[in-house]
Amino acid sequence: MALLKSVDIDSGKRELEKLKMLSNHSHVATINQVFESGDLMYFRFDYSRFTLEEILNVHLRLDESHLRIIASSIFLAIKHIATSGIVHTAISIATIRFSSNGRPLLSNFENCTWTTADTTSNIDFAGLGSCILECMNGKPSEDLRDPAQIRRKRESNKMFGLSNGESWSGYKLLVDFLETLFNNSTPSIVKLEKPHPYVLQQPGYRTLTPFLELASLECHAIWRRAAVKQVGGTDSAIHG
Repeated sequence: MALLKSVDIDSGKRELEKLKMLSNHSHVATINQVFESGDLMYFRFDYSRFTLEEILNVHLRLDESHLRIIASSIFLAIKHIATSGIVHTAISIATIRFSSNGRPLLSNFENCTWTTADTTSNIDFAGLGSCILECMNGKPSEDLRDPAQIRRKRESNKMFGLSNGESWSGYKLLVDFLETLFNNSTPSIVKLEKPHPYVLQQPGYRTLTPFLELASLECHAIWRRAAVKQVGGTDSAIHG
């Protein structure tokens, strides 16, 4: 199975120009095939149906061990693209996907920019930090997507704005990692060259597969109900 993404040809060519600089990496969704049809360009990726946003909508919550796998995987992806002079700029729970065996993938590079490895922005680290906070929150939250607001709340001794912060206060290494991700005074090159101890170099991701199985059941039920409601009680607008 594969995942297809369609874009207009001009946008596709711009994105492809950047992505062709990337070598394969186990945690980056790289393009396997490109073709054009009409006024659209199609990118073919390995199958990665579900996003982190969808995983956060199932009834089972991620625990700290799952967070560490996801955080480590995306940190390694950030490090890999930075060596090619690329900043993603839009890391979020919607741009982190999962392969069928649970492997986290950084995807959706349409807004990425070029830079040099020694001047790469901290924006990707802040994006990863927000994703981790939404995982800790247990569900998506737009209030946890503003790095400036998160820093202000942390400075006022609040747990990064989390409503359930007390339940995470005992995970000192995780909290320290979040401090590092949101710290703008530390150059990104330092974070890349000396990864925080929280980062696993070989994250084992198969423990994430139960969440994908739940997403295929629970999210499909949500999509189906929404589609049926939208078309007045029929299944005619539902596509597999």
